[in-house]
Amino acid sequence: MKCRWIFISLGWALMAGCNSSTIGQTPENDEPSTITGRYVYIGNPCTTKPCLPGMAYAVQANDKFYYITINNQWFSENRSWGEYTPEVNDLVTVTGYFNEMKDVFDKPFYTMEVVSLQASK
Repeated sequence: MKCRWIFISLGWALMAGCNSSTIGQTPENDEPSTITGRYVYIGNPCTTKPCLPGMAYAVQANDKFYYITINNQWFSENRSWGEYTPEVNDLVTVTGYFNEMKDVFDKPFYTMEVVSLQASK
C-alpha cells in the first residue's frame, strides 16, 4: 500500500492518498510483534513534495528505524509509557504492529503502532 503523509507542523500529520482505516491497522488474527533496540529522535522520511523537515521518535533495531505511532500518528514530543519515560539512546523493548510504507522517492520506511514500550533488561 502506498500512502502519503502531509505534515502540518512538527507534531501533527495528516494521511493523504490512502485509506486511513488501514494505516497502522492489522487483521484481527494478527498478533503484535516485539523488538528490542535504541530509542532515537531522528528526521522523518520525505512524505511530501517538497520535502518538509521534521523530527520523530523511533526505535533503531535490525538495521532499520521503526517510527513510533500512537493512534496512527507519529509524535515528536517524548512521552511516558506507564511509569517509564525513555531517554534518547535508551535500550527499549517495544511490542506493537509493524508496517512498511514508502516515501515520495519510493524508498521504504517502517512504522510501529505501539502496544507497550519498556526499558530493556
